Amino acid sequence: MESFKWHELGQTYEEIAEAFWRLSGLPETFPRDIFTACVWTLPVGVMWISGLTGSAVAAYLPSSRNAEQLDQYAFCPLYGCLVASKGAGIIFLEKDLPENETSFTIAHEISHFLLDYLIPRERALSKMGERIRPVLDGERAPDIEERVDALLCGIPLGTYVNATPRERILCSEDRADMLALELLAPARRVLQEALGQAIDGVPDGGGGAFYRPNGKTISTVVSANASGAGIASVLVTKYGLPAGVARWYAGYLKTRLRRCGCRGSFREWLEGTSSTKGADIL
Repeated sequence: MESFKWHELGQTYEEIAEAFWRLSGLPETFPRDIFTACVWTLPVGVMWISGLTGSAVAAYLPSSRNAEQLDQYAFCPLYGCLVASKGAGIIFLEKDLPENETSFTIAHEISHFLLDYLIPRERALSKMGERIRPVLDGERAPDIEERVDALLCGIPLGTYVNATPRERILCSEDRADMLALELLAPARRVLQEALGQAIDGVPDGGGGAFYRPNGKTISTVVSANASGAGIASVLVTKYGLPAGVARWYAGYLKTRLRRCGCRGSFREWLEGTSSTKGADIL
């Protein structure tokens, strides 16, 4: 696990999600066992707490400085909270959440760990070498050059903390939500199923807006097989997403499908024949 270089992956959520599940060694079954994959794949532990708040998390942290980062959530009920330091992390979870909310919260916090902590940390170590490690770990203050580099690269210094309030504003943290969705319900797989895998047609020569799966325009297939409610239902029952998250993701996927239906790169991506991995650029 330590030898794998996350920062050397490509720039899409799909590539990161694929690498995560490949490293986990778990079979491709749905709903995904995100908890087991997390503790097998990443240097991240999980702790359940009843009545999770910022204060409850702060009680487990070793210094008052770390606890101060949670002041704004001191009395706020939380779904989850990630604390990361020295290349490892721990996810605190509300013990009494429904299973689907627990899975999505773990995936969301894993996404923060990878996107906002581990990958920037690896990039910093790759760029600046071991001399920057004590700075990243909060063991010494950065000099001016190191501080500028950290700001420009978005590198977290010291302990990284992220909390997810229970009054979730869906996609208020877009990148973490999108990677979490890709981890639990890969966009390409869901779209293939929504279309009945009818993706062997040819471009519609009438204006280039749609291509024809099995002789039908994509708009016809979307209307028949990929209604927003139908996709959302599958996302809940097969992929284990919370209902509110599933409704938003279904709408996103339909919009993506309609906007990109006939473009060669999108069609190749949907069929798994493209050299690129999709449109979700980090």
